[in-house]
Amino acid sequence: MVKSMNIGPALLLGALIFICGCDQKAEETPVAEKIEAPVETAPVPNAVPVATSASEEQIKLRLQNLPNDAREYVSRRAGCNHWGGEPLWEGTDAQSKAAAEARKAQIENAWAELRCDQLDSDKAKLKECYKSMVGVGELLDMSDDWGAGDDYIFYLADLPPAPTVLPACL
Repeated sequence: MVKSMNIGPALLLGALIFICGCDQKAEETPVAEKIEAPVETAPVPNAVPVATSASEEQIKLRLQNLPNDAREYVSRRAGCNHWGGEPLWEGTDAQSKAAAEARKAQIENAWAELRCDQLDSDKAKLKECYKSMVGVGELLDMSDDWGAGDDYIFYLADLPPAPTVLPACL
């Protein structure tokens, strides 16, 4: 039997960013105007407040102990933060209009594949499910500002899968 290769979401995201040529100049039309952004959910009861004083080593230790579905969420959040801030191109001639449409489709496909519209509900489910695990909710809150090129996302991509001790929440 042929076993499929399992590449991490962060590695896949890094490859997509590399391929898309995100450093190309574009008109400043945020994707948020074209794609509906996720709606914020109500605060989760008993959520651990975000600690602004956590050191880089503390955050890396927390990432190591993060359950796999929470790791996937953090990686998805970073990808959605990236794609949600990508400007759309606007073409003036037929060739550049075609390129602009292709770019728009690329952004929309990434947004759908990462399930960006579900981030808030997934985060609430994870925080509820792992509320007894110290630091999980806090780390999920901290990841709200991480982007695809953030060092923590690269670190997360290099980690081996976490041991499966608990059933997945998502």
